[in-house]
Amino acid sequence: MNQKNQLDILKSLTGLDFKFIPADKNKYGVKAYSCETSSEKESDRVAVKFNEENIFYKIDPQSNGKENLIVLEKESDWNRALAIENLTNDRDEKALKDFEQIGQINGNPVFLEILKDKDNNNNPVVEWHQRAVAVVNINGKSLPFYVSSGLSGKEQEYGIASGKWYPLQGISDNWLNKMPDMEHNPYPELDEVVELLEARFPAGRMKQFAMEGRIPRADRDFLLKTANRDFPEGVSDTENANFTYFKNNEVYLKKIINAWRNKPADYFENAHGNKLEDKDLALINQLQEEIDSNIIIDGDYVFFEPTRFSENTKAIKNSLINAGLEIYQEVESEKHPNLYGMLKRDLVYAIQERNQKRLLENQNKKAAFDKANANMKKSEKSSFNMFLKKMKDYFNE
Repeated sequence: MNQKNQLDILKSLTGLDFKFIPADKNKYGVKAYSCETSSEKESDRVAVKFNEENIFYKIDPQSNGKENLIVLEKESDWNRALAIENLTNDRDEKALKDFEQIGQINGNPVFLEILKDKDNNNNPVVEWHQRAVAVVNINGKSLPFYVSSGLSGKEQEYGIASGKWYPLQGISDNWLNKMPDMEHNPYPELDEVVELLEARFPAGRMKQFAMEGRIPRADRDFLLKTANRDFPEGVSDTENANFTYFKNNEVYLKKIINAWRNKPADYFENAHGNKLEDKDLALINQLQEEIDSNIIIDGDYVFFEPTRFSENTKAIKNSLINAGLEIYQEVESEKHPNLYGMLKRDLVYAIQERNQKRLLENQNKKAAFDKANANMKKSEKSSFNMFLKKMKDYFNE
């Protein structure tokens, strides 16, 4: 959906004319839509409508007594705007700069998540067990990074350099979940983020500051929630490799990287777009939870990417069959070589058909149970009546 359609949606919702504000042209550093209202009463009327539609917005008072309504795409943008307002109010220009976009990857802006310290202040980088930690957000998916301190002895034992930024696949109380091979990141996007972090926060300096206590200490709960947001099954609490660690590496890290490679998600299209498409997407997301495969939606097609738990196309086919889906005609793509693919409409139809069969099976099972239960009660009543008759006959003899 293009900007004109988005503006039309806002017009239909509010009756007002909004204008598009690029990320580099507003103080929040994110894509937004703005409209000046004629009065506080009008702002309140629109705010009620936005609240009903779950749209994220800010009200920005102007020097002329009027107000600007700023519509934001998602909650993380709203949190960012709130933090920047707080920083602006405190006139902390250096801190304000730290919350700006730090670069772009695949056309998507790269932001630093806002992290709370133990005093509830906002920070782009915090200290966790004498390490500097930051959380990067690209296209709505987050991943933590840290600066190695050298305290664990990896540099002496394995030659892994300290004083460098490294990606993580989650943070626990006892262990920073590092990549399997710290010297070779599995995706080029991770190397690009490392370069952006190094340019803004030189790792050598961050290492020194963290060990000297000059970086604010992280609020534990806030950090773990933010850093592990996109690892929904939890993270490993020990450096001994386990199922959770490998599944995060093979499944959820891939999902994060795939999101980083996609075009930016469009809030208005998701919220007000074709309802059938929203329903179809929900069905495909439902299937994602049932099978061990990353699902890539590309236009009219869907592709299944093997993981450590479904290592090839045959295993994916078996997973689909075990999920009760009939296999439809396969498709091949130069863009996605060696991946198992099919038309999106075929997959949606297969899931709908499977769900309908399951519903009928459950209804038939319930009907059979109800019938059996009724027969049992009938039999029990008949037996009881026969018992009463025998007792009457006995006492009347």
